[in-house]
Amino acid sequence: MATPEEQIHLLQEQLKLLQANDKQVMAASAKLPPFWTDKPSVWFGQVEAQFEISGITQERTKYNYVVAALESQVAGEIADIIENPPKEDCYQYLKTELINRLSASREERLRRLLGEEDIGDRKPSQFLRHLRGLAGSVLKCDDIIRQLWLKRLPTSIQCILATHEGMPLEKAADMADKIAEVASSVTVQAVQGPSSEMTDLLLRIDALEARSRKSRSLSRPRGLNIRSRSASRAPTGFCWYHRTFGRNAKRCTTPCNWKNSENQMSSQ
Repeated sequence: MATPEEQIHLLQEQLKLLQANDKQVMAASAKLPPFWTDKPSVWFGQVEAQFEISGITQERTKYNYVVAALESQVAGEIADIIENPPKEDCYQYLKTELINRLSASREERLRRLLGEEDIGDRKPSQFLRHLRGLAGSVLKCDDIIRQLWLKRLPTSIQCILATHEGMPLEKAADMADKIAEVASSVTVQAVQGPSSEMTDLLLRIDALEARSRKSRSLSRPRGLNIRSRSASRAPTGFCWYHRTFGRNAKRCTTPCNWKNSENQMSSQ
């Protein structure tokens, strides 16, 4: 019959086996997220959280999980390691090499941060987070990041945010998002076209302007032609009243030959 000490030892061994089996079951259900090509260090943070939840501690097991999760394009970057993995610390070596080979260098990050990145179709707050990701530990000054962010926003947003210089950067980003949403809705309305009421008003304005132009173009030459024709038909020696009104003239100024002309016409 086993002593109490031996029974305790036997139970402890059985417990270890059960725990090992539980870990294997958990490890078998672990699922790694899709690989982040632009941020491999963040991806490895997620992966290691999964390893901890699943109770995976062996270097080789971690290594196999990571290699199995990589897409072909990323795997090609570490083909030499996959073909000839190190015998010790294989997971840690794989992690270090992947981050070093895929992460942008300090100089490249600064170059993109200072001159090449634009907002594209991102929200202002998303673009701010992107610039902060590029800055990383290289540039931690919020004032400089604010200026780099502001100058790449649309002019309309810049003008409004310029009146809120003391606002914290996160709140400024939230305000910029709201301004961008309003501007986007206005743009959609403009693309859809004006309302029927506005269209009718525009047509009426165009018609009135066309009528006014036509009236001016016709009235001016007609007046000139009337005066020129009346002047050419009027006999010489008459005053302005008789040249203009003939027998209906109520006044007469000298010199004027109207009376002589009337006498000649009556004698004939």
